[in-house]
Amino acid sequence: DGEPCTCTGAPTCAYSADLALSDCVCVPGGAGCDPYKTRVVAGLYFPVTATLLDRYGNVVLQEYEGTSIEVAAYNTTEPIAVYGATGVDSRLVRGNVTLSLRLVSTIARVQLQYTLKDTSISDVSRPFEVIPGPLAVLTVNAPALQNPNEPIKAGVFISPPPQVFLYDVLNNSIPYNLSVTVSILNSPDLLKGPSLEYGANFGQAFYPFLTIEKAGTYSMAFTSDSLQAFSAPFVVTAADIVPGVSDGRLELAVQPGGAIAGEVLSLLPVLRLTDVYGNLATTYTASAEVIFPNASSLSGSNMSLPFAFGIATFTDLTFGERGSWALTFVVGSRINVTSTPIVVRPRLASLAILQQPTNTSELACMNPPIQVQLLDEDGDPAEFSRQEVSVAYFENSFRYSKFPQCETGGCTASETFRLYIPTGATLIGAYLDVQVAKTDFNDDNEQVDLISVNGAPVLTFCNPDGADQCDNYVSCLSELDVTELALGDVLAVSITISAAVNEFCGGD
Repeated sequence: DGEPCTCTGAPTCAYSADLALSDCVCVPGGAGCDPYKTRVVAGLYFPVTATLLDRYGNVVLQEYEGTSIEVAAYNTTEPIAVYGATGVDSRLVRGNVTLSLRLVSTIARVQLQYTLKDTSISDVSRPFEVIPGPLAVLTVNAPALQNPNEPIKAGVFISPPPQVFLYDVLNNSIPYNLSVTVSILNSPDLLKGPSLEYGANFGQAFYPFLTIEKAGTYSMAFTSDSLQAFSAPFVVTAADIVPGVSDGRLELAVQPGGAIAGEVLSLLPVLRLTDVYGNLATTYTASAEVIFPNASSLSGSNMSLPFAFGIATFTDLTFGERGSWALTFVVGSRINVTSTPIVVRPRLASLAILQQPTNTSELACMNPPIQVQLLDEDGDPAEFSRQEVSVAYFENSFRYSKFPQCETGGCTASETFRLYIPTGATLIGAYLDVQVAKTDFNDDNEQVDLISVNGAPVLTFCNPDGADQCDNYVSCLSELDVTELALGDVLAVSITISAAVNEFCGGD
């Protein structure tokens, strides 16, 4: 009749039409069904009662008994699916039917048309709103965090800003002003920005002017109530070092020290280049240069050294004279660091034995061990010297000589060396020399035919080439290695001359 529909208990509404509807949804605290406050929740069922009336408002009990009521969205700009108005549950019983309906898509204003099947009898509901259900899904959109070729720079705004979209379980956007907080997973204090908590507006929240100052690999966490969503892992690298704008810092990770004049420092300097936030400048490729007032007193193969992954290590810096000095290291014209003073001790001058060696048994270590000390030019211990100390030992050597002889053509002269290895000693090497006097070796076939050691031939021909020179010797063998033959502490040497030799010292 044109009057507002009032909800009381089980809602009922009377219309001056053939099909009367009751589809109002009560608003808590409301006095009735204000069309602009009437709403249902997407995905939840709501009841609607339809009653068939005659023109006088009487319920039609028998006619159309069992006929279904069909429901469809009315006067909408996009298709809206209506669920629940099917089957037996939609048929009239004694002129009435209560439908359990459900809409899954949110819409600001919708009406439903109810039609008695196969007739022109219908009616249209008042307008109402379908609102989303509770927050069920957070979706992160952060393209700036997903490009491995363009890592985030420390201290630089993350652009474009990360966004979060809020949906119910049916994927409807949540328009309510829900608070969403962003943080770094497991490191919440690292993320900086004007605000880390924003209210969602029209189903989304975005976070401008976010920065991270510490390099590393991270993931962002977005939280609303007890629901969380995470970004993909992303990398934050050191800030760019730009001279005059963002100069960075130079640190001595290892202070130089332990110096002796003329020797490489025992503690060599290690430089660490960082950005303004203290991150190692791993991509910086410039060089660090060492500066010393007395350049002639400092040497090294590299006085200017490029950084590798933010680190520069000098390998062989050497001071040429004693004193107390400091080294300054520079990168470009604005970044520098100076070492603490380095005391350079006098040059290495001598070696002293503190513990003399003692006798020892074979294959046993000396006890007490030998101790030596390096001394500088002032006679003080050279505690920072990096010189190696090597040890050498001396061998006992000896020489035995014998004079074998025979006085007939074709004879063999022999001599035997016995017990020549000292007790407890080990023979390291044995060498044999054989010299023959020039008695009668000036004609054909006059020669030394054979020299043997312990029965083994070692020489089959030697011609001294001379005669009647008993005091003049010719070497037939010189430093022949007979170590293996001499290991038994016995060495027998035999020398055979040819039959043509018939003159000897002292007679025919």
